[in-house]
Amino acid sequence: MNVVRSPRNPLGLVFIFCCSLLLGVSAFSLRHSDPITGGLPAVRRKVSVFAKPETVDRITGILATKFERDAKDIDPECKFLEEFDADNLDEVEVLLSIEEEFDLTIPDYDFAELRTVKAIADYIDRKLEKYTDN
Repeated sequence: MNVVRSPRNPLGLVFIFCCSLLLGVSAFSLRHSDPITGGLPAVRRKVSVFAKPETVDRITGILATKFERDAKDIDPECKFLEEFDADNLDEVEVLLSIEEEFDLTIPDYDFAELRTVKAIADYIDRKLEKYTDN
């Protein structure tokens, strides 16, 4: 008699339950992974600092409006969430404003990696270049 397949054996039920949990976790991690890397989890990307000044200015304008600051006082190298003492709601509102301004979608897992204005501007410029190349 097979121990695992026996419905009356509590160890068999535990084994089946654990397997179903593992399969559920695997499916969840694949759904919430980076589609560019083919299902592998998103990795921290090295961000270059070749953002266009116009893009930096537009993002700084969004932050200035949101946090009621003067745009010229916002340093593109600052970590704006810490600098402006922003909470999660502020972060989401900034993301939505940026997406609306540039007419593109930034996945949450990518935006979570972008901490400075320059990093966001560089990401947007690279993404817009991909759209224009296609």
